[in-house]
Amino acid sequence: MATFIMTAKLTQKALAGMLAKPEDRGAALAKLVEAAGGKMTAYYFTTGPTDLLMIIEADGPEVVATAAMVAGAAGTGSGFCTVQAFTTAEFKAVMEKAGGITGSYRHPGS
Repeated sequence: MATFIMTAKLTQKALAGMLAKPEDRGAALAKLVEAAGGKMTAYYFTTGPTDLLMIIEADGPEVVATAAMVAGAAGTGSGFCTVQAFTTAEFKAVMEKAGGITGSYRHPGS
């Protein structure tokens, strides 16, 4: 499984709901990610340009996109951004593969 990091902003609707009924949203989000085919391994509220950060394990980015689409359609989040994360061992394999095909690329204009 691959690891994905998703960030998003909370909507005014979500914030109003959180004030009206404070609750730990981790279980609800874990259930959503599981229904989409993945596993949420961490969930944080954050400061800065986004309000939340989730770490998700999934077979592909479509799993994370599915969960984001459902949460977005419900009016909970906006500005979803998903990136794939690599362990150092996984990225070493990427470097090895790239090193093996370096000669197959021609620089523009050469």
